[in-house]
Amino acid sequence: MIVSVSNKGKWLLSQVGQLVLMVGLASLVFNYAYRFLVDRTINSPLFYAATIGLGLVAIVILRRDYLFVTKFEFTPERIVVRTALGFAKTFDAQQFRFVPNLHKTISISESKATLSFYVQNRATGRNVRNYAWTGFSEEDFRAACRLHGYKDETDFKLKEFGAPR
Repeated sequence: MIVSVSNKGKWLLSQVGQLVLMVGLASLVFNYAYRFLVDRTINSPLFYAATIGLGLVAIVILRRDYLFVTKFEFTPERIVVRTALGFAKTFDAQQFRFVPNLHKTISISESKATLSFYVQNRATGRNVRNYAWTGFSEEDFRAACRLHGYKDETDFKLKEFGAPR
């Protein structure tokens, strides 16, 4: 089952927002690390541009399989994640499992929740990655859940997308 972006505007806004937050935090770390270790008095536009550029490079290198995800491929044997930057990450079903997840603000009455899924290590139970479903079809999410053995029921109180069958 191959899932592609269905709502490009919502997807792009979400991806750019995540990128801006990640790059901003990384550049802040580089900014303060340089100030603490090298020069406390530096205050030039070139320095700020360099820390933002360094943050962008670091985020693209570290999270290349997470930025601008355009396609998911779900099969019983593996999960493949493809990005607009040309990167791909494959998770073998023998080692990793698909775990659907809901994100809902408790104080706001919503009829829908934000969807995402974890790729979880079967041996340790540790979540390896969390991929947002923003911009992708809810029906495709339900189909991926059914493919990986989950019921097609949403429980907002427990914040889960059905229990395993």
